[in-house]
Amino acid sequence: MGHAALISNKERGNSLFLIVLILIVAVFIFGFFGLAAFLKRRDRNRTVEDLTRFMFSHPERFSLTIIQNDQILLNHNGSKMFPLASTVKILFLLAFVHEARKNQISFNDTASIIEIDKFYIPNTDGGAHDNWKSKENIGQTVTMKEVLIGMMRYSSNACTDYIYLRVGKDNIQKIIDKYLPDNHTPVFSINSSMLVAPYLKKYENKKTKEISGYMKEMKQKYFMDISVETFDALVHGKAAPLISSLSSANHIDIQREFTRKLPSSSSENYARLMYRLGTGDLLSEVEKGILDEITGPPNPQAENRIWYKGGSTLFVMTSAIFKETASDSISLAFFIEDMTRLDMLWIDHVYQSFLQKITNDPLFRKQLIADLKGKL
Repeated sequence: MGHAALISNKERGNSLFLIVLILIVAVFIFGFFGLAAFLKRRDRNRTVEDLTRFMFSHPERFSLTIIQNDQILLNHNGSKMFPLASTVKILFLLAFVHEARKNQISFNDTASIIEIDKFYIPNTDGGAHDNWKSKENIGQTVTMKEVLIGMMRYSSNACTDYIYLRVGKDNIQKIIDKYLPDNHTPVFSINSSMLVAPYLKKYENKKTKEISGYMKEMKQKYFMDISVETFDALVHGKAAPLISSLSSANHIDIQREFTRKLPSSSSENYARLMYRLGTGDLLSEVEKGILDEITGPPNPQAENRIWYKGGSTLFVMTSAIFKETASDSISLAFFIEDMTRLDMLWIDHVYQSFLQKITNDPLFRKQLIADLKGKL
C-alpha cells in the first residue's frame, strides 16, 4: 500500500508539473499575442507627429533635402548614402527619354505582355505588377509608355527589368555619370538581384544560414556580376529553379544584406536632380509633358505639376518629389532607414501622409524646417 501511495504521489507530482508547464506556455502565448495586438493598435494610431518626433530622436537615420525657388531650405544629412530601392527608377526613365531623343527607341514602340511577364517574380513586389495590368487594362500588347507607367506609377519590377533590357545598363550609367557623378553607386537590375541569394544556395552550395554573412562580406562587384547572370537567366527563361527556391533563401537577415547592396545615393543628389528636371533645360517642354503622363498622379490638377517616385524594402523608405504651381517650384528627397526593422513597421503607415504634408502644407513645411534646424 505504501508503494501504491508513492506511485500515486509521483503521478500527482508529474500531473501538477504538467499543469504548471501548460499554464506557463499558455501565459506566454496569450502574452505574446496580446503584446502583438497592442503593438499593432499602437502602430495603427501613429501619426505624422510621431514620425517627426522619431526624426528628432534619431537624426542619424534619415536624410532630408528641400529646395524651393532655387534655395536649399534644408539639407539634413544631404550627402549621406542610403540604399535607393525603387527611387533609382527615375534614372531608368531619364535614360529612356535620352534614347528616345536620339530616335533609338520610341514611347509608342510596342511589346508583347509575355515578354514583360517573364521578368515577373511572384510575391516580391507587393502586387504592383498585377495592379498595373488590372488598373491600366493591359492587354496582350503594350506601348513603352504603358510599360514606363508600370515602372514609375505602380513600381512594377517586371516593367523595370524590361526597360532595363531595352535601354541598356550602359545608357543608364551614362545618365548617372552625366547628372549625378558624385555620391552614386553603379546601377544594376534590382529585380534580378533578388535572385542572388538562391543563386548562392544553388550554385555555390551555401546554406541559408550562411548566406547573409557571405553577402555581407561579398565585394559589390561580385554581387553585381551575379545579378548580371540572374538577369540573363530571366531574359532567356531559365530562372525558374532560382525563383522556385527564393522563399527558402529569403531570411530577414539576407534581405537586410540585400538592401545594403542596392544602388545608393544621397537625398541632396535626388532633390537637386528633380529640381533641375522640373525647372531647368534638361528636358524639353514636350518631354516634361510626357513625364506628367508617366510620373505624375493619374488625375493631376491642371494648374499643378507633380512628379514622384518612391521605393522601399523592409529596412528603408526613399522618395523624390518635384512640384510646381503658379507661384512655387519645390523639390525634396526624403530617405529613412531602420536596419533593426523595429520602427519601420509603423513608419510605413505614416510615411506617405508625411510626404503629402511636407509637399502640400507650407505651414507644416516651414515649422518642420525650423524645428529640425533648431534641434539637430
